[in-house]
Amino acid sequence: MDRKSSKPGGNRGTIFALGNLHRLPHPAGGTRTPFPNPMKVLTSFAPLLFAGVLTFAASGCGKKCSNEDPRARITNNGTQNASVQIKTSGGSTVNINNVAAGASSDYANYAAGSTTFTLKVNNIDYVKTTDVSKCHEYTIAIDRNNVITVTDTDRNN
Repeated sequence: MDRKSSKPGGNRGTIFALGNLHRLPHPAGGTRTPFPNPMKVLTSFAPLLFAGVLTFAASGCGKKCSNEDPRARITNNGTQNASVQIKTSGGSTVNINNVAAGASSDYANYAAGSTTFTLKVNNIDYVKTTDVSKCHEYTIAIDRNNVITVTDTDRNN
């Protein structure tokens, strides 16, 4: 039940025979398919689509942190072991103990609010008080002169 072109000179148009696509003669010679092979298009497009999905997932469609408590760690750039006591305005205390010179501790979580960081190096206390916020992390660094700096990083950036 083929339907043929009514144009003189043979098959110059698209011919469908019960859903089958037939090749057409090309004016420059040879034959051509009027539509690209959908499998080749899909196969060529798949890596691009996959990369787009990965980029979207990596950038996140929402926030990375959702109302999580702040967290802190010690970076000890001094010459002796260091410990820190993190005391929050709510009265809770978190300790990070015996961080070796040249090392950083793991993060410890605690409540947001006014927080006092008390570093102990060579049995001497160094105190720094700061307001801390949810979804932030703080690096409490001590240098060779036992100067304390607290660096704040927003975990949603």
